[in-house]
Amino acid sequence: MLRDGLRSRSISAFVALLASFLLVAVPAGSAPVRDHMRTLARVGDRVAYRQGFVLGVGVNVIEANLADPEVRIAVMVARGGIGRAESFASMMRRAQPTAAITGTFFGLKNRQPTGDLRVHGQDLFRGFVGTAVAITEGNLVAFIDTRRREKVDWSLYETVIRGGPRLVKDGAFAVRARRQGFRTLAVRTRRHRTAVGLTRDNRLLLVAVRQGITLYELAKVMRAMGAYHAVALDGGTSTAMYFRGRHIANPRRVLTNALLIYASREAYERAAPEFAPGVLPRAGKPSAGEPPADRPGTPAPDRAPE
Repeated sequence: MLRDGLRSRSISAFVALLASFLLVAVPAGSAPVRDHMRTLARVGDRVAYRQGFVLGVGVNVIEANLADPEVRIAVMVARGGIGRAESFASMMRRAQPTAAITGTFFGLKNRQPTGDLRVHGQDLFRGFVGTAVAITEGNLVAFIDTRRREKVDWSLYETVIRGGPRLVKDGAFAVRARRQGFRTLAVRTRRHRTAVGLTRDNRLLLVAVRQGITLYELAKVMRAMGAYHAVALDGGTSTAMYFRGRHIANPRRVLTNALLIYASREAYERAAPEFAPGVLPRAGKPSAGEPPADRPGTPAPDRAPE
């Protein structure tokens, strides 16, 4: 009976993941609000860097086309692993990504992340708050709300970074920081912020604002840009952004983790050993576009109430 229940839950989770992907792949009903946005650099239709204003807020935006099988998303941690920190410039030299942004929050004393991190299909760290951006080998993305200190089975996913709080859910505003465990986060304070979002036409958005704004204003910016789901990442003096050798935003402190984009599968595979100490890609991984086999006990995307 227990085995049947776990199998049923796993199948339901897998169906929900596919449904989530199909939903965000539907073209949006209204055009995103992007004032004076310019494309400054790009790699074909795979990854682009844009700068401009959205709702009057200055933004830097990196947009990745997840429908292209060459595009790969990764998480990396500082040299030495969990509990260590490294300059953002050094991390970029090691990983050589097409683009990158600040990762999840971390403790200034112990330098441990506040959210879960999963690299190459292996759990690297278990955090205690936030919403996870979970990505399969085939670039299916789910934004999954988690309860405080909830241990989640990420076995369906290749890459996970648990940030927060949630900004946009199913196209609607969803800033409920305290309910997600962020009890000391200054949601109404104006500061430089970063976020990651997913549009309905399956493009991943990495956003770093160029002025101080509140989390509520950040949610409005992400929604105006067409994000159907969005979550905040670390910000303030940790704000960092990189595109093809250019440091667009430089943090004023060392970092412990970062979210990376590669426009080339070959470049991703070449950099893979740098993502986490001793963690290498698993043998026999599914090919791009092929979902991983279902595993019992894996939660459905966006299942927890906010």
